[in-house]
Amino acid sequence: MSSTTSTYLSSTSSVAPAAIPSTLVIDDLNFPGQGMNILYALQYMPAPDWMETASYQSLIAANLTAQYRVGRIQFVPDLATNWTVSPDGKTLTFNLRNGVQFSNGDPFNAYVVWFEMYSWYYLAGNSSTFLAGLSLFNTSAVKFGPATYAMIAQSGLANPSGQALAMMQNTTWPIYVEGPNTIVFRLSVPYLWMLGILTGWEGQIWDGTYVLQNGGVGTPAAFNPYFTLNPIPGTGPYMVTEVVLSSHVSFTRNPYYWGKNLTTDEILANPAIAPGQVDNVVIQYKPTDITRYTDLSTGQCQLAAITREDWAAVVNNTNYAYAANPVPATINAIAMNTHVFPLNITDVRRAIVHAINYTDVIQKAFLGQGTRTVGPETRNYGAYYNPGNTPLYDYNLTEAMNYLATAGFPNGQGLPPITFIILAGSGYQSAIAQVVQQDLAQIGIQIKIESQPLSVLNGMFGGYQYNVQNAQTVPMMSMWEPLAYSPDFVSPADYWVAFVSSYSLWGNQAIYSNPIVDQGVALMGETNNETQIINALAKAQQQIYIDAPYVWLGETYLLVIDGSYVWNKNSIAYMYYDPNYQGVTDVPPFNTIVFRGTALDVYSLTPPLSFAVTPVNYAVKPV
Repeated sequence: MSSTTSTYLSSTSSVAPAAIPSTLVIDDLNFPGQGMNILYALQYMPAPDWMETASYQSLIAANLTAQYRVGRIQFVPDLATNWTVSPDGKTLTFNLRNGVQFSNGDPFNAYVVWFEMYSWYYLAGNSSTFLAGLSLFNTSAVKFGPATYAMIAQSGLANPSGQALAMMQNTTWPIYVEGPNTIVFRLSVPYLWMLGILTGWEGQIWDGTYVLQNGGVGTPAAFNPYFTLNPIPGTGPYMVTEVVLSSHVSFTRNPYYWGKNLTTDEILANPAIAPGQVDNVVIQYKPTDITRYTDLSTGQCQLAAITREDWAAVVNNTNYAYAANPVPATINAIAMNTHVFPLNITDVRRAIVHAINYTDVIQKAFLGQGTRTVGPETRNYGAYYNPGNTPLYDYNLTEAMNYLATAGFPNGQGLPPITFIILAGSGYQSAIAQVVQQDLAQIGIQIKIESQPLSVLNGMFGGYQYNVQNAQTVPMMSMWEPLAYSPDFVSPADYWVAFVSSYSLWGNQAIYSNPIVDQGVALMGETNNETQIINALAKAQQQIYIDAPYVWLGETYLLVIDGSYVWNKNSIAYMYYDPNYQGVTDVPPFNTIVFRGTALDVYSLTPPLSFAVTPVNYAVKPV
């Protein structure tokens, strides 16, 4: 990568101040599959989540300053002013900000947070694994359902009735309040990365009062669709004012934002809470790359998602900057449905993983900006990456042919065509599919490539149990996640839980589970003994290698392989990316975009040499 196109730009006093537009326009190539309904956070959607930090905030935030400048994950106050963790690691107590309001004026308090947490519990089918798919809580005493909603709706969340307050303060429940500004999470076991979970999808706080006034959350089988076009208010610096599906989403400043008068020093200390530098933001859905590139080059937009179609023009233009990470956390894989013939035969899957030219995939699909990896973890999580020390699947046609013969299909004879479903309009997925199709043809396996829009793809998958029950409708082969996957919360457990365990709430498209793997994954939420966890995961890693449920393609340096966000560095100085370590969305929180020559244009966002993340980094408490 040339220095002229690096994301991490150094500010310079010689640069003339750029005009700050009254409206920031962003051209996107993907529109959230579920509209703007944050209730789908339970399934790690809507994606891309342009509302993260801009509309929805969390109790705590990942410190973007530390993350980008020194390569450490630390936590800083967001909606909580401070917190404590008990010596045994099981009880976390959060003290919340006073006087915070949602963008419609409704009050934020501990009762709202309590209501949201148990709403996730209810929507997850009253499962103790409601938070990130991990069994962290003892919910045996919890009784929360339609009757509870009716009582709370009558009570309200601003000043709960005595009956509602008694329920909220019930310490036999794992999450309870100690007044309007204090909430307690009591875990059944110590969990090293609990703080990281609260920065992710289900940690984004929304207005429970608005939900109760507009039909509630719905049911576990059908979330309330009203919020698709009428987003639930948040406490962040911007609020959604208009949603037109397949067209645009409009934001404007939140008049009640608690941080609208933050100082420059306060913003630099925690960029995730920045009030933003523009009054309005419009995210436009522009499906054609040439349109997005033209809008960017003519100033019709300030940020644009650009694919391989025009990538050469970006790289060769010294005015443009784009996002890349030398230590990627974004992983790509192909899921093989282990419940349908012939992919339910292990040796067929083994043949496939050895028949693919991975170097070819990186060059043709990742634009040469990527590296091989052993899934399901990424290297940024240190010892949690490949603890079993398993090798990469090598490109070996002879070995692939031997596996097919062992499976009873010499030269592919007797195998039906395998359907490989990819995202419609995705250049990088199309490139992957073509390499796979050509490579597997060499060993006698026919691949039928089929494209589907994001809305259809999202509807094909659910949690692990759903996928098991609907295995015949889950694609035979599909890209791991409709889009390239990044972590949903700051924890190494995310990848393990989501993609290779029976605890998965979303993402296990291979419908894969194994008792050895499940035991290792479960330990991540049962003990704080790292040695025990790593040893169990080592066995799990070896089992996954043997079972080959996924084709591990590799990590990418581009935050979004096709559709990385590009901007003119003469007008925009810098921006941060997802505070969940490139997780929830892969899009930049637009409230962190800093224009050239402004007071905040004082930072050099030089990337760290490595993100050596350990649990010690997660245990940071505010001073």
